[in-house]
Amino acid sequence: MINRLHPLTWTIRTHLLIIVLLLTALMVGWAVSVNTMVKRMALARATDAVHERSAKISERYLAISRETQQVLTALSSSEAVRDGDFQAITALLEKSHAAMPHYSTMVAASPDGFVRACSIPVALPLDVRQRQWFRRTMESKAFVVDEFIISKSANTASLPYALPVLNQEGEVRLILGAALKLSFFEELFAEKMTSTGGEVYLLDHDDTLLFAAAKPQMIGLAGKDCLPPNLSLRGPGLQETAVAGGDKAGSVYVIVPIIIGQRESRFTLVVGLNKRELYADAKRQMTVNLLLLCGCATAFAVMLFAYGQRVISDPLRRLLTTTGEVSSGNFSARTGLSCQSPEFGVLARAIDGMIAALETDVSHRQEQEKALLESEARFKALVNNAADAIYLADANGRLHDVNAEAERQTGYSREELLRMGIADVDAQVHDDNAMLASFFEHLASVGKTTLDTAHRTKDGAIFPVEVRVVYLPSETAPMMLGVARDITERRRAEEEQARLEAQLMQAQKMEAVGQLAGGVAHDFNNMLGVITGYSEMILMQMDPSHQFYDKLEQIQKAAMRSADLTRQLLTFARKQTVALKVLDLNETIEGMLTMLRRLIGENISLIWMPGTGLWPINMDPSQIDQILANLCVNGRDAIAGVGKLTVETQNVSYDKAYCATHEGSLPGDYVRITVSDTGSGMDKETLAHIFEPFFTTKDVGAGTGLGLATVYGAVKQNNGFINVYSEPGLGTTFTLCIPRHVETTTETQATASAKPVVCGDEIVMLVEDEPTLLQMSKMMLESLGYTILAAGTPSEAIRLAGEYPGQIHLLATDVIMPEMNGRELSARLLESRPEMKCLFMSGYPANIIANQGVLKEGTSFIQKPFSQNELAIKIREALES
Repeated sequence: MINRLHPLTWTIRTHLLIIVLLLTALMVGWAVSVNTMVKRMALARATDAVHERSAKISERYLAISRETQQVLTALSSSEAVRDGDFQAITALLEKSHAAMPHYSTMVAASPDGFVRACSIPVALPLDVRQRQWFRRTMESKAFVVDEFIISKSANTASLPYALPVLNQEGEVRLILGAALKLSFFEELFAEKMTSTGGEVYLLDHDDTLLFAAAKPQMIGLAGKDCLPPNLSLRGPGLQETAVAGGDKAGSVYVIVPIIIGQRESRFTLVVGLNKRELYADAKRQMTVNLLLLCGCATAFAVMLFAYGQRVISDPLRRLLTTTGEVSSGNFSARTGLSCQSPEFGVLARAIDGMIAALETDVSHRQEQEKALLESEARFKALVNNAADAIYLADANGRLHDVNAEAERQTGYSREELLRMGIADVDAQVHDDNAMLASFFEHLASVGKTTLDTAHRTKDGAIFPVEVRVVYLPSETAPMMLGVARDITERRRAEEEQARLEAQLMQAQKMEAVGQLAGGVAHDFNNMLGVITGYSEMILMQMDPSHQFYDKLEQIQKAAMRSADLTRQLLTFARKQTVALKVLDLNETIEGMLTMLRRLIGENISLIWMPGTGLWPINMDPSQIDQILANLCVNGRDAIAGVGKLTVETQNVSYDKAYCATHEGSLPGDYVRITVSDTGSGMDKETLAHIFEPFFTTKDVGAGTGLGLATVYGAVKQNNGFINVYSEPGLGTTFTLCIPRHVETTTETQATASAKPVVCGDEIVMLVEDEPTLLQMSKMMLESLGYTILAAGTPSEAIRLAGEYPGQIHLLATDVIMPEMNGRELSARLLESRPEMKCLFMSGYPANIIANQGVLKEGTSFIQKPFSQNELAIKIREALES
């Protein structure tokens, strides 16, 4: 009789459950206890820091109030105030304000309620009769500290002070006032309240927001509109709330009331502490604890292994040995484990029964397998010689058979395809059972159909196919047979025709807009001339104190800004009058560097990289100024925080092969200006519109949308061309090519003579994800004698390198590509081919690519666009390095 109380008779589930429950209870109990204690300590430290800062705010408030009273008292004893000379008082206030910039303004008001003197430019007199600080001063005839007020124009808070100047009878003769900027207190708010940082808000007794760290746009709003809705400002202490944006950690808010001011005004300091940061120490402690517990768990696992060796491993090994003997043809083998635990005993008896059944039926099964193999061989011979891909699938879309052409088209092996379904191969079919069932039902009713779709290769490439689908009826498992023909070449011809038509339409659109802009700008300039002329004459004859003098000045300034706008339109339309001059471009740009650095600001580094031996150009210098100013401003606006902006010049020559693949370019010698930034970059949709007039990605009022249109017009007016390279997150590079100026026929012939092209006979792997550039570069290198292994994707390059038996001397690869970048691709290939040299290509300059961390400084690099001669020289330099 089997003893059910013996551990060897227990089920496997019972053994594992007991061990896991013991280990889990120990780990969870200890870790939760320690983590809770550490969190409480972190929260207590943060709360103490907030209370300490609230005390400092109150002290600073009282100190500045005393200081302001002393300043106003000193001013009241001045000779200008005693004499009541408001002009002298104005000068005194301006001098005092300049020495104490932490005040937003200083004023002197007469008892009738009008400000007669002010430290900042403002239209006087200014009516302050309804201002609370004026009324309180008139009533109390003593120094007054009023409540904070919010400036609607500047969106800042300030604290008003007022001191009456009394005559001998005790009546108010004059009121001196000062408004303290709340930014004077910002140093207390700007510092982190705790080691975890957080949000800082200051609200007055009406719960109006006076200060919000890093959120000045919220000043003046009601606290309920800025703070979490479930936060109670009337309940000081700790409150928890969820963080906006879905942060599961949430925040802990510390609310501290502050009593400050003459009337003991009540203010509220609210500090939001992110729980993720606040409890970071607790999280680290939890990690340490878990590591310790993992060590304990490992020890338990060793014990479990030793214990399970007898209970589980030995019986399983016996089962595997028996099934192995059966698979080798020994159907007399038996497990001998029928008296083991319930699981192994039942399993052993079942296996022994199956072996006995197989022993009597083996000959019949072998005959069936032989017939099946013969049938499969006949089917393969029939379909593998077909010119189109053939797929056999069931009603659920699962593939049951394919031919050799299907393997060639998709790049998958037969074994891989038979583990896939139609949705894995067809890019337009989703793994939707309802959709497949509907299509199969329709196919069963019509018998056959033809459709155009797209198939997906193993490396992710999509190619168009025409599929003929036939329904194969069956009583048990009806199938569908698909015959797919690759129509890539047909589609490519259609797309090329559409692309040429789109280019023609774009060129016609830009020309039409240019003609319209030029016509409007010329007529508008005439009207602006009348406005500016008459306004200037009137201003010359009018007394500056006249009430309309300032308004006429604004009219004249608006007219002059409009004239600048029309000049930009004329530049875009290539109708601006220019004064051509033979220039040394390096000297012209160097004269602008100081102005450009002021224009872009101190947070952006301007890098100037002049080319040597630069050819002269024939161009209006003002157009160079206009081009660089617009490009630098665009680069500055694209950089958030600190960044770099690079200006580079270089001589370049383009041949017919290059111009055939680059729209708008002509063969010849050019001086190239490259302006690159490390900003946010642009996507392809934005790039398609950047040169259109009035197109801008900036906020309303932040730009006219004519900056890049002006650059485009100036370059085209001088018979040049412009290229743009940009990717989101990788910055933008503008490449402008201005024709070289040749003064004599002899010089023209000398410079136009073809430069010697360096040839070679090495094996070069070329990787470029843009098909037209891949084809053009391949043709260039093959004409130079090189053998080219061309790949459109990194995965294809890896496959070609693995299949090619000979040596590959050089990898020439684009830097920015899908799947992986050029640096990652070179690292993969150099693992198996360490002797291979590398040359990187990009539309971005080498220093910009290096700044993004994609390439290292000093690697072999060529910038797009390049001529055949430039590519030949770079190839040789890379091979011989």
